Amino acid sequence: MPSGRLEDEVTIPDQTRRLEGRLRLERAEDGFAVTALELPEYLEIEVESRLAGRLVKLCRNLTLFLAGRSSCDELDTKLSHPRFRLPPPGDESFLPDSELTEEERELLIAYLEQNG
Repeated sequence: MPSGRLEDEVTIPDQTRRLEGRLRLERAEDGFAVTALELPEYLEIEVESRLAGRLVKLCRNLTLFLAGRSSCDELDTKLSHPRFRLPPPGDESFLPDSELTEEERELLIAYLEQNG
């Protein structure tokens, strides 16, 4: 079976997303334990991709010979606004101190002290 390699340049532009849900945050020995309590099923973000742009353009050029463009609009949406599945309730994660800046760690500790 033939195989190949495909490379792309993907950019995630600055963006703000509002996510409503509930998490449990607990201080652990070398970081923070995070447990999902209530989260939406997906989080959608915006991305910019050279390859995706070319694929959508190709699709639109091909649809000049076919009826309608709705499938290309759907392709554009799926490639430029991917949806990422969020953890289900009860899912546990660990956020190690080593992956946090000092400022981030202090903010989480202050949050726990105020809300603990």
